[in-house]
Amino acid sequence: MKTIETTVFKANCIAIIAAVQAKSETVVITKRGKPLAKLVLVSANAREIYNFLAGKGSVAGDVVSPVISGKPWFGRARHAVPLQMRRLANTRRRKERK
Repeated sequence: MKTIETTVFKANCIAIIAAVQAKSETVVITKRGKPLAKLVLVSANAREIYNFLAGKGSVAGDVVSPVISGKPWFGRARHAVPLQMRRLANTRRRKERK
């Protein structure tokens, strides 16, 4: 596996890609000594990259019907925030009157 700095790769991009294709070697492109990208030869069976998870998942249960029951989900939480806001406003008004 060869390691090449980004500036060298930018200057010799076509030649490096041709070398990877000819020798089937991997090239790691670095920027300031840290690995940034890996250039590898794509195998003849390029289809393995796409759809590699095809057929490995399954649907469990009904995906059409609603998850939540017929009751409104917001129930108490819908009124809890405005009630707290009203209480806060009332305490502020009381303090202002004093």
